[in-house]
Amino acid sequence: MLCKTSHASAREALRGMLGVAALALAVAAGCGSPAEQTSVTGVVTFDGKPLPQGVVAFLPAEAAAGGYPFLAEIQPDGRFTVPRDAQSLLAMRGRYTVIITAWVPSPETDTGATPRGRSLIPERYGDHAASGLEATIHAGAKHELAFDLVK
Repeated sequence: MLCKTSHASAREALRGMLGVAALALAVAAGCGSPAEQTSVTGVVTFDGKPLPQGVVAFLPAEAAAGGYPFLAEIQPDGRFTVPRDAQSLLAMRGRYTVIITAWVPSPETDTGATPRGRSLIPERYGDHAASGLEATIHAGAKHELAFDLVK
């Protein structure tokens, strides 16, 4: 049996649902939202010593599940922090494949071209299919990650 409603009561119901949705969005955007409470920091070591430079890249492991890639620069003490503007993307929780690169540039050649340089770590860590590194991000959580790389 179909339920009959007047246009006025349907409009009132819709207005009520929109009001609840607007309130939910306002609360989620407030200072206590999971995106603002989510943080990702960590340290990268190579053969037990801090990796002094490089980049940590987080790539969504499941493309269909959403999520955004994000980067963090490795500091001289091996530590990294995902920048605050990228952390807002972390509300898209899930599994990430992690790749790490650390290159020392080669000096320019006589032609002015800069060759590729050399990697401070095995190149497999810079390959998303071979790195073997993963991280799971949970919205609203503080993450302290440690990536211990070996030869």
